[in-house]
Amino acid sequence: GFQMIAQALEGNTTGNLLNSVMMNHAQKIRLDGTLRHALHAGRVRSGSVFPHLRTPTKRSIARRVSPCDVSMNPTSGGFLASTSPREQQNAWGSRRSKLLSNKGCSTQVQGARQCSRIRSSDAGAIGVGAPSSNPLDRLNEGVQNRLAADPDFLFKLFVECGVDQLITTITNLMAFGLNPFLWSPANVATATLLHSVAALNDVALVWYLAPVAGQVQDDKAKATPLAHCFEQRPGATLKDRVACWVDKFKLYAVIGCITGTLGGLLTMSLSAQFNAARLARIALVGLLHLGISANTRYQAVNGLEILLAKLFSPVVARVGTILVRTSNNFLGARAFLVVAFLVGI
Repeated sequence: GFQMIAQALEGNTTGNLLNSVMMNHAQKIRLDGTLRHALHAGRVRSGSVFPHLRTPTKRSIARRVSPCDVSMNPTSGGFLASTSPREQQNAWGSRRSKLLSNKGCSTQVQGARQCSRIRSSDAGAIGVGAPSSNPLDRLNEGVQNRLAADPDFLFKLFVECGVDQLITTITNLMAFGLNPFLWSPANVATATLLHSVAALNDVALVWYLAPVAGQVQDDKAKATPLAHCFEQRPGATLKDRVACWVDKFKLYAVIGCITGTLGGLLTMSLSAQFNAARLARIALVGLLHLGISANTRYQAVNGLEILLAKLFSPVVARVGTILVRTSNNFLGARAFLVVAFLVGI
């Protein structure tokens, strides 16, 4: 702690002179004969003779005692326990240079808090500590890991969502009329539902098929499953790639069943006609469309994008990505109609 001591000085014709002295670790400062003589002679003004006898401020206190490096006291008895003014000045200069060269700590008032933040960030950078439970932090981590493996990840995501939303908009205009202001509330709700389901499916299809940086690639270890069937990974066998398709089928079948069921429930609630058999068929269509059709098509899309990146420049490869994903969306729309017809919707 710090302790402020006021020493009333007598015998000076100019009056009493008060000087504040900072105590380090509650140790007293010895005022020897030289210091006492200087004080009585009136030569000490704001630390002109002894720099350490200045009125301490918050900034100076934080600089003198940094919680980040307690070993900077130049003497065993503390910084202010030097036996002569010159030794005290030299010790202060040496300690100040050490503080300035300390990259992990700040010499400002927030030195302790900044050191804590730096050490926490360093631990997180090297993978020490539990992962964050904040959903936004985990989302950001997932995006960064995918960008590290594929710099075009966000570009592909935006292209996929944009193309699908454009196709859905054209479909709604053809079905409900070219003027949305003349649509009935049921038509508006249906169009909104179609856009929402399409966006959710697009994000899921791009997100879970994107490679992630830091995956285990040693075939002798328990390798992380492939992101998609055509991912380039040393040691990956045909069995691994087939297992990847089966794993994605399970994932997308569940997602398609859930989105299909929710869409069917909302549509039936608008028409006030609930039909359990029709709802089951809608869920089955979502399961088959996303689990088999979309899963297979988007696996192939990712393989084609790898081929484009190898054969062409980045700009041409991006143009190819737009063309491939646009064609895939039109093909997916036709496949959805076929699946719905076969199921009986």
